Amino acid sequence: MNKYFFRDLSNFWMKWELLENGKVVQTDNVMTLDVKAREKAKLSIPYRTNFKAGNEYFLNLRYFLKNA
Repeated sequence: MNKYFFRDLSNFWMKWELLENGKVVQTDNVMTLDVKAREKAKLSIPYRTNFKAGNEYFLNLRYFLKNA
């Protein structure tokens, strides 16, 4: 959810990483976050992996400013 009252999230980009047993197996960037002020949006993470029984998986999401 965008908690800004008057600003959309166009000034941010996101990096995601999928970890399997602590090792990065996939990563990508989402450069456009189209979320208006005080609204929610669904975002699809296009990971392509077959989850294996007994392995541990984490999805890390990090957000960055496009301009300093």
